Amino acid sequence: MRPFLIICRIFFLIIPGSIYSQQNAGKIFTLKELISYALQNHNSIKNAHLNEDVTHLTVKINQADWWFPKANITGSFQEYLQLPTSLSPNFSSGNLDERITVSSANKYSSGVYGQIEQSIFNPDQLYSIKSSKIMASMAEKQTTQTQIETIENTIKAYYSIMMSKESIRLAQSNVSRAEKAVKDAQTAYNAGTGERVDLDRLKVSYNNSSNELTIAQRALDYNMTLLHFAIGMDSKEELILDDTSATINPELLVLDSTAINDRIERKIQQDQIEANYMEMKRLKNGILPTVSAAINYGYDFMGQEFNTLYSNSGFNSSALMLNVTIPVFTGTVRKKQIDQAKLIIQQSENELTLLDQQIEVEQKEALTNYHNNLDTWKTQEENLKLTTGTYERISQRYNNGIADGLDLVTADNELKLAQNSYLSSYINALISMVDYEVSTGGIAKWINK
Repeated sequence: MRPFLIICRIFFLIIPGSIYSQQNAGKIFTLKELISYALQNHNSIKNAHLNEDVTHLTVKINQADWWFPKANITGSFQEYLQLPTSLSPNFSSGNLDERITVSSANKYSSGVYGQIEQSIFNPDQLYSIKSSKIMASMAEKQTTQTQIETIENTIKAYYSIMMSKESIRLAQSNVSRAEKAVKDAQTAYNAGTGERVDLDRLKVSYNNSSNELTIAQRALDYNMTLLHFAIGMDSKEELILDDTSATINPELLVLDSTAINDRIERKIQQDQIEANYMEMKRLKNGILPTVSAAINYGYDFMGQEFNTLYSNSGFNSSALMLNVTIPVFTGTVRKKQIDQAKLIIQQSENELTLLDQQIEVEQKEALTNYHNNLDTWKTQEENLKLTTGTYERISQRYNNGIADGLDLVTADNELKLAQNSYLSSYINALISMVDYEVSTGGIAKWINK
């Protein structure tokens, strides 16, 4: 079943991008649909799933290495270029003290041998299977971690685009307002009822508003490219977003220390500790014997002439073997390896404690930033309303000839400053809300949506 899943994933990796382009052409993406697209198409998540398959296959490889016998067939051929000789008593002359050279070897020899070997007990193989299962569990959690990072980047990119669109809307309103003010000032100046200094000040304000609109449009283009990357979509593909404004939930839950256990980084570290303990057990059980059994069967052919080497049926042989290897002394290497494994376990446990402390600080920081940014946003929202009202009243007074152009330009600058402060506080509140969900592990809820 696992190889089938690998083939399916590779198949989807090589599907031409044009198919996705046709499916998504003209589609309006909500935030939920963007996240769903990212979880299916981002290459980092695809690689994480492939890494899962690799680790699961490692488990099967270790199991197959132990459970199934190994069979092999070996063939050989040998020709003596010079026959070996040995000294032997001269039985033919009756003088046993005399030594003569005798050659008893065959010039040609050949053989075919087959052997089947089965591992019966091997502590290294046993713990390799257990360790690889832990590594497979870690790979699955690392996939979840990659998914969480992708979701975080997608949400933040989406919020940035929503703020860019709002910034463009406000900038366009500012340009329209400044353009009207310049036209009115130009008319008054031409009629002799206005001053040139007021006209020039309003033109400067118009130029600044136009430049701010251009900057906002470029920021939107950049943020769209960033969102394409965040969800794993080609930047040339059309991406239409649902313009429903992103909202902030004012009823965010207070910091809960039990949420530490929901962080995927902590679960990965716990698996790492378990893997380290498993390695120490493997080293401690290195004193256990390894047991294997084998059976072989073969044919040997020999002769003085090559033409007649295979003319007979050969000489068969067979053996049944039981091999037992007991480690007696390893030169204190095993003891030092066990001591090293204990130190590694202590390190990994200390890292878990440090991670818990770090998560607690991150949660407190994220919650503090959220509340601060939320308060700042509410304040800037109120300031924007007040500044807008101030500008409208001064604009009315300017039209009635009570206020001069400097008052109008000053009110316009204050309004644009209030708008920028509002947008900045809004995006900061949104981002801090995402950071809080990341710190508590709550952002993982998007994976199963």
